[in-house]
Amino acid sequence: MEYYKDRFIASFWWGGLALNVSVWMLFWLFLPFQKDPVNLHYTIFFGIDKIGSWWELFLVPGIGLVLHVLFVFLVKNAYTQQALLGRVLLAMTVLFQLGLFALGVLLVRLNT
Repeated sequence: MEYYKDRFIASFWWGGLALNVSVWMLFWLFLPFQKDPVNLHYTIFFGIDKIGSWWELFLVPGIGLVLHVLFVFLVKNAYTQQALLGRVLLAMTVLFQLGLFALGVLLVRLNT
């Protein structure tokens, strides 16, 4: 089966992209642009331990988008040799995007 015609590949590619776009929209809709510092990290022992500018929050979906595009190209090369390997790599990418979505939700909850 060809890479572009595989429904599994297409559904996971679009699913990962949709999760990444949802993190961008989550930050865009629920976090106001402000000059005040925002909370970037919270630990149960020390509380808020990393504070930074509002734009640093957008590094989370930005890095996720770069990694998603990188993995799509890696999966394309792996798929030509072994289809199962390509599918597993792309599924792992979607799980990574899901983790970034959970991180985005927690960051919004921390800053609102």
